[in-house]
Amino acid sequence: MRDPSDIRSLPIDIAFARLQEWLVDRKRVPHDWRKRLAASAPASPPPLPPSRGTFTPTSSPSSSKGEWESIAKAYEKDHIFLGEAAQIMVQNVNYDMYY
Repeated sequence: MRDPSDIRSLPIDIAFARLQEWLVDRKRVPHDWRKRLAASAPASPPPLPPSRGTFTPTSSPSSSKGEWESIAKAYEKDHIFLGEAAQIMVQNVNYDMYY
């Protein structure tokens, strides 16, 4: 019998085309993550403050900062970003990477 710590360190073999389905089945992302992703993205994002190529919390007006923070929190809530990352990865493997 293997030690439980040894079992946890084994790699997981997941077919890349079913990665999104695997994440939903294992309850890592909610089943309606696409709807939540669309709802978290604003129709027109708040303008970025003028800066020297970097976005720092101290360089933005407080209203714009608050809007961007709420967008980021909605994106990170319930691990919605994992669903989008899996979607991008599958798309890259299927269409953008050459054999």
